[in-house]
Amino acid sequence: MIHPFREYKVRVYKCVNGSEPKFIAYYGPHGKVPIHFTADTEQQAFDKADVNRLEAISKYEAGYIARKEAAEKRKVKETK
Repeated sequence: MIHPFREYKVRVYKCVNGSEPKFIAYYGPHGKVPIHFTADTEQQAFDKADVNRLEAISKYEAGYIARKEAAEKRKVKETK
């Protein structure tokens, strides 16, 4: 079992509005509101998003897995 953020890819898009190009990077599930980051370069935008994604995984993955495992144990116990 893994945290869902491990499966999300960081995507970077170039904004064409305004006089200077900006880049937006995001990760998250398709069709939902993503977590996004802006920067002046493509690499900066990617790095901001990926660092945030990895920090969230390291901070919350153990708790996420523990909750999922506990829920599975409850389901098994309820079916017996």
